[in-house]
Amino acid sequence: DLMLQHWCLWTCTARFFSSTPKFTPDLESSKIFIKKIKQKAHPKPVPPAAAPPQTRVTEAKLSHFLSRAGVCNRKGASELVTQKRITINGAVAASTSSLITPNDKVAVDGCSVHLVAPQAWIYYKPARTELKLEGKFLEQLLQQGVRHVYPISPLPYKVSGIQPLTSDTHLLDAFTSPEQSVPCKYLSVLSYVPEAVITSLRRGAYVNHKQRPGLPCSVTRQTHSATHLQFFLRSHESPTDATEVLKNVVPFVQRVQRVQFDSFHINGFKPGELKPVALPYHWARHCQDWSAFIKK
Repeated sequence: DLMLQHWCLWTCTARFFSSTPKFTPDLESSKIFIKKIKQKAHPKPVPPAAAPPQTRVTEAKLSHFLSRAGVCNRKGASELVTQKRITINGAVAASTSSLITPNDKVAVDGCSVHLVAPQAWIYYKPARTELKLEGKFLEQLLQQGVRHVYPISPLPYKVSGIQPLTSDTHLLDAFTSPEQSVPCKYLSVLSYVPEAVITSLRRGAYVNHKQRPGLPCSVTRQTHSATHLQFFLRSHESPTDATEVLKNVVPFVQRVQRVQFDSFHINGFKPGELKPVALPYHWARHCQDWSAFIKK
């Protein structure tokens, strides 16, 4: 048996190096062949891909600059230029395509325009309330120099829980795309339902002449009167679809709450509270680097 193994190894080695003319298998060649076979059978682990670097902005078009500053959108910038209400270094702007550098001074109606660093907030939205950027809510943001705020994955009227806000449109676009979306955890309290109904929730439901996807849900607690359910969605998936599936499958839904958005948990927040939060690294890498334009 041992001689047969040696003969098989010698034959395989000869076939592997048959492309080399006048090749004579020897012990060293056999070791090389065995080493290559082991490398194929046990490949080295591939390290995870590095996060894409931020795009550093050194110059920008006037329309993009005004949109980033929250003054107006790009269409509104064209109207302001036509009305000669924008000046660049004291001269009236001629076009929205004019390039702005960090040393330029831009003003609208005589008021200087400057940028602020990307910011994020967590708002504990109570149930049966609408997210309105007005009143005291808006005053808190204006005091921080913020003009425009965008909700990320906005919650429906009857759903409570964590509502992230941001001043950066690139961060908003990233979390609303399927490739860059982040996980969200929801808890709901339903009337008592048997296991067959939970299976129907996982399969989905036909709502408003449209097939809704199923919920990846699990039962966390069950009593004679109520069933506590948890399910997970991505930030680009609408929680409205999930609540519609619940209402059409379950007889009575007491409440639905988003308790976690990515790494932020609802613990430590009070209903109606607004807190600024530091951007995690995997959030900040989606934002363009406008640090050259931000006055310190």
